[in-house]
Amino acid sequence: MVWLVIGIAIYGITVAFSDVGKMQTALAQVGIFGWLAVIGLSSLNIGIRFVRWQYYLQTLGHSVPVFRSLEYFIAGFAFTSTPAKAGEALRSLYLKREGVAYTDSLAALFVERLTDLIAVVLLALAAAYQFEDYLDEVRKEFPNMEISTYQSNIEGEIIDKIQQAKLQSANL
Repeated sequence: MVWLVIGIAIYGITVAFSDVGKMQTALAQVGIFGWLAVIGLSSLNIGIRFVRWQYYLQTLGHSVPVFRSLEYFIAGFAFTSTPAKAGEALRSLYLKREGVAYTDSLAALFVERLTDLIAVVLLALAAAYQFEDYLDEVRKEFPNMEISTYQSNIEGEIIDKIQQAKLQSANL
C-alpha cells in the first residue's frame, strides 16, 4: 500500500511540475492510429501472456475456467507497480479458491517472471547484434557466455522440475 501511495505521489508531482499544454500536445501528436496501435499491441501482449499463464496452470494439473482465470489474471495487474511485480502474487489468493495450491500458482508466477527476464535478455542481445562493436565488448567481458539457449527449453525444464518435486513430495 505504501508503494502505491508513493507511486501516486510521484506521478502527481510530475504532472504538477510539468507543462500540461506540452503534455497534451505530445499526446495529440500520437494520433488516433498511434493510440489504436498502442492499445492493440498492449491487448495482444496481455492475451499472449494469459494464454501462457493458462498453459502453466494446465501443465501443473489445474483446470480453472477460462473466464474466471482471466479475471484472476487481470486482477494481478492491479499491483503491477509493486517492487518486482510481487503484487501479482495476488492471483494465488484467488486461485486457492479454485483448488490451486499456493506452491503451484507461485511457481507459475516465478516461471512467468523468469521467461519475461529471458525475453528481455534475448531482445537486448538482438539489439546488441545491431551494434557489433558492443557485442564484441560483451564477448570479451564474458568469454564463457553462450548465447544459444531458447526460452521454450528453459520453460520446459522448469515445469519438469516442478512436477518432479510435486511427485517426490506426494510420495513422502
